[in-house]
Amino acid sequence: MVKKSRKKIKIQSGKGYLLDLKNFIITSAITLFNEYNAPPNTIFSPDCDLLTDDNCFNFNDINIENTLTIIQDEFIRNNYLYLRPYRGEKIFIIACGNNRLDCSNFINRNIDECELLHYNIYHNHRDAYTLDLTLVANPSILADFNADLFLEKIPDNSFNIIIFEGGGLPQDNPHEIQRLLNRYTTSMCIYMYDGRYDIYSHWTEGRYIIN
Repeated sequence: MVKKSRKKIKIQSGKGYLLDLKNFIITSAITLFNEYNAPPNTIFSPDCDLLTDDNCFNFNDINIENTLTIIQDEFIRNNYLYLRPYRGEKIFIIACGNNRLDCSNFINRNIDECELLHYNIYHNHRDAYTLDLTLVANPSILADFNADLFLEKIPDNSFNIIIFEGGGLPQDNPHEIQRLLNRYTTSMCIYMYDGRYDIYSHWTEGRYIIN
């Protein structure tokens, strides 16, 4: 017998996410995947078999809080999927998500443990705002951090810490990093280089410094 995912399923209209919302997000996610050449292991089929497909997960496990209208508008205007609103989080994590869904298919097989469950402990940033290019990461915004990215819904000076967790580089869009870091306190942007974290830039005493 297949056990349902242990994750709480978000309900809209009593039957999970509306079909229009699901179809738009899946289609747009695949479009972004093709546009930015995301890693092949992030491809999934909306009609996949939870018992056999390693890249399959339950769509209802994705945390989507914005309406279809808001998501569509941001996608048309800025070419990203704005899944959850910004609520004043002070940490922004790029190339990661909030409670990744990698293990959904394992859980549905009645297997209590898998190696990705341990992996997910380090990718469960509940108090941070997150950006990633894959739905399986369950990010706040599904996007590629590139030179054209402008996060219109996030105000200037929002974050005390911006962290690149192994994907993208602050050098790809230095103006957006400077805009998002809080100039009114000591704030910093950290990125991973050659397997270790380095400080890319920081605001201190009203001065912006790129290391």
